[in-house]
Amino acid sequence: MHTRAASSVEERRPKIGAECDGSEPGDVALTRILVVEDDPWIQWMIADDLAERGYEVVTAQDGVEALASIGTVRPDVIVLDLILPRCSGWDVAERYPTQVGDVIPIVVVSAARDRALPAASHGVRRYLPKPFDIDELAQAVAELSGRYLAATPT
Repeated sequence: MHTRAASSVEERRPKIGAECDGSEPGDVALTRILVVEDDPWIQWMIADDLAERGYEVVTAQDGVEALASIGTVRPDVIVLDLILPRCSGWDVAERYPTQVGDVIPIVVVSAARDRALPAASHGVRRYLPKPFDIDELAQAVAELSGRYLAATPT
């Protein structure tokens, strides 16, 4: 499991109601994204792009690592490949709600086109077939995390 955060304060969004809860106006709340992808290049591309957009990004290379990460890091959104070693993305989507007691929004990014997707009851809200447009993925993550201002990195 690896974590990346936004590289500058300007890329981070302000914490809503910061002054009301006693925190400093400069405090930030990063949206945490779990990227589950076994292809190192694709994982790096997604994680790097989302970190540049101001997200905290945690990565997992297989389904077993993903389930462990979900329990410890509590992501706001999961970007999930379906064809993974050790435990498939289908299994991850099915098992994690009982582990965390909640449904986390999922963006499926996969080359698997001929199989049934995990149910929406497991959190799947978007499906992007590979190859995908990174800006389209970032927009889906922004919408699912409630961050409608995620801009293209400069």
